[in-house]
Amino acid sequence: MASSELLECSSASQLCACKTGAPHGRSLSSSSATSSASDEVPQQRPASVHYVKIDSSRQLESDFEFGETLGEGAFGQVLLAVRKRDGEQFAVKKLAKNKDTKSTYGKSWENEIRVLRRFQHANIVQLEIIFESESNCYLFMELCDAGTLADELNRRRQFQEADTRCLLRQVGSALSFLHKSRIVHRDLKLQNCLLKARCSQKQQPQKARRVRSHHSLAEDDISASCPFDVKLTDFGLSIELRCLEHSLVDNVGTPVYQAPEIVNGSSYNYKC
Repeated sequence: MASSELLECSSASQLCACKTGAPHGRSLSSSSATSSASDEVPQQRPASVHYVKIDSSRQLESDFEFGETLGEGAFGQVLLAVRKRDGEQFAVKKLAKNKDTKSTYGKSWENEIRVLRRFQHANIVQLEIIFESESNCYLFMELCDAGTLADELNRRRQFQEADTRCLLRQVGSALSFLHKSRIVHRDLKLQNCLLKARCSQKQQPQKARRVRSHHSLAEDDISASCPFDVKLTDFGLSIELRCLEHSLVDNVGTPVYQAPEIVNGSSYNYKC
């Protein structure tokens, strides 16, 4: 899908339906992912992403209880939400539907949905439900309860070598997976690497174990002492390339984390 095609869909329901043939307003179910992380192009996500059209955010309050603010960025606010019927917790990202298609930042909500609905990986945050109103999208994602890599670095001041290997290999696994699908994140930073406390194999939900079975790269030979799973998030600036080696010129991302090529105004590729 070329970059010009990435702006085709004008609503979250269209984004959910396009490329899969699923009708608007119904849950999606892509074909099962059976690819090897090292040999094949990743397949569409095997899990379902449910889409619900709402008139206003008040409709959400009947089914969910909203709590503290977990984070806030250029594209939206992230809140804690608890589903009343079963107590399941979510991180809810509220995104404004800016219609300025000429702006690099104007289609961030579409970019976010496009990536998260298509792919499932042990080190990419999972999207569970999309609620869409006239002006906003609400992305209900898995809750990563241990903050970000930035938070953990501030707490520890430095990582031991074994933990560094564990954390960086997980980030590398997510990036390799995305690059095989010609997706470039373009805003990789410590704050966009969420941490989720690891639980034992017996405690781990079956769905999470199923995700890991498709992508073993993130767990092979990783220090068992590492207490976290890393989950890459915030795909608002991501782009899908026609060819992975295609040159980019957009000055996007967080300045302090930008590659020298971007800062200097030079062309760059996915490696930056």
